[in-house]
Amino acid sequence: MDLMTKLMDYPNIMAAAVKMGKIKRGTFNKKAYDAAEQVWLRTPHEELEKIDKEIANTEPLFKTCIVTSGGIIYFSLNVLYLIPTRDVCWIYPRIIKNTAYYIITTGRDHQVWVVDRTGDRHLIYQSFTGPFSKKQPASDIIKKIGEKLYSSRPGIVFGYSKETDQAFSTNPELAASQIDAVSNQD
Repeated sequence: MDLMTKLMDYPNIMAAAVKMGKIKRGTFNKKAYDAAEQVWLRTPHEELEKIDKEIANTEPLFKTCIVTSGGIIYFSLNVLYLIPTRDVCWIYPRIIKNTAYYIITTGRDHQVWVVDRTGDRHLIYQSFTGPFSKKQPASDIIKKIGEKLYSSRPGIVFGYSKETDQAFSTNPELAASQIDAVSNQD
């Protein structure tokens, strides 16, 4: 079974995917498409049904991303990704200052990264602000994601730290198990 056949069983997910863009396996996204397809195919039917029901009543976080209590669905380079909530471990912003001649700030790139239990990093959001803007779009997006996911997985780490980066770079399984332990405390 391929991805498009699987998504046909979930009309709300499919409708959201169509709004995001054309899902297509090509020469340049083959590895990413295959990896995303495997996540969709191994996600249990019950979880996908839950996400499908929630999507019907959920506003997209932005044009290419929808967050439900069941997971994060985002579209990038003709691939539709799913990060189930049970796999989300760390969400952090990255702000890159763009300069001209190494001294004049020309703007900032604001990114939101999600790290899953395997240590894979997913860029789910990117925007650009001008040199004098006080906006913090990455922080706003992370706050909205936290509101959706906290009740389902309270152990998710929000924000960047060198220690967390080191933990996920060296031993993602151990880091994920620590987050699982915090999330499963009831």
